[in-house]
Amino acid sequence: HGGGIDLIFPHHENEIAQSRCTNDTKIFANYWIHNAFITMSNEKMSKSQGNILKIKDYRKKISGQILRLALISAHYKQPLDWNDKLLNDCQSTINKWYNVYMPAEVDLNEEILKPLFDDINTPGYIANLHGLYDKALKGNDHDKIFFTKACNFIGLLNETKEEWLNYKKEKANITEIEIKNKINLRNNARANKDYK
Repeated sequence: HGGGIDLIFPHHENEIAQSRCTNDTKIFANYWIHNAFITMSNEKMSKSQGNILKIKDYRKKISGQILRLALISAHYKQPLDWNDKLLNDCQSTINKWYNVYMPAEVDLNEEILKPLFDDINTPGYIANLHGLYDKALKGNDHDKIFFTKACNFIGLLNETKEEWLNYKKEKANITEIEIKNKINLRNNARANKDYK
């Protein structure tokens, strides 16, 4: 059971008391997870302050993979500052990781998953992914397959490379025709020695 760290007292303590009495049990939940706040410009995000961002609104503009990586980039017990730089960095990471994408079914070893067994240490797991990416970049198909599977385990690289590239094209602010026109203009200017 879980929620924000602000719910520990009195909300969760009252919930424990009420649930134990109602259900005549000594234990309400075996595991508790209390997450730190998401902030914007280091200010707590809350309904009362009117600075709530809804994931469903972002989902229309940004890939779910980018949102997922952004949300797990900090340990759940640590605050996460939500900003454009975070999202841009996560998109750059996903773009880079798709360079070694290779789908297949393999089993992950416990060593790779170790950070997740340590209080769901997602930043530690992401650090492992960066190491696996470096190995895949220099390595063979097996290294790429293993890296992709490790990403899939936390819901990343869960689209084919073609689907990812199509998503990027759909979200681009410029069309392929506009790009080709700009290239032609540049080539013509270069041929005419019009360097301005």
